[in-house]
Amino acid sequence: MKWYAGGTERGKQAVELLTELINHLNNDNELPLKQLLFQFHQEIAAQSQSIPYILSRMNVAVAKVMRENKIVVDADNEARLKSLMVLVEIKWGY
Repeated sequence: MKWYAGGTERGKQAVELLTELINHLNNDNELPLKQLLFQFHQEIAAQSQSIPYILSRMNVAVAKVMRENKIVVDADNEARLKSLMVLVEIKWGY
């Protein structure tokens, strides 16, 4: 994704990554993370707020849920999460 991509493009990619990640979280201890990601999937799909704002809130919420529930994902899901987290990075060209 280009650094200057808009919210709509980021939202589409986020929905794809979230769907893939939700489908690959199968352990019982990952359930709180899976539920949280599903909520954000719905929110991004509905576009009720600015996509970058939703993604920013999602990053904080994911970190909190993983820390509080001591969730450690496998390498594949870690890569998916990192790809998802990168979507919030918007670089401004000044």
